[in-house]
Amino acid sequence: MMPRPLLAAASAFALLLGGCASTGSEPESVAASPTAWAAFSQSFIDGYFRISPAFAVNQGRHEYDGQLPDWSETGLANAEGFLRSSIAAAQASIRSG
Repeated sequence: MMPRPLLAAASAFALLLGGCASTGSEPESVAASPTAWAAFSQSFIDGYFRISPAFAVNQGRHEYDGQLPDWSETGLANAEGFLRSSIAAAQASIRSG
């Protein structure tokens, strides 16, 4: 069973990806360019690994071995800020297409 913060973050990421998926019916100017989306995706993954080192290790990134997430009030606020800014960045990359 996944810890609640990880489950919440994974759920938010799944909703983010599902909500940003292109259906093909959008005008070309609305769909994200592959380069912009690839840059956003890599940035999100790197940031998410920093706030969730156990998830990073499970994905094979062993430079995070032995690290724990910051579950202090400040750490949780930073994680929330990261997720909120990631949603805004995803939306911006789609708009700038």
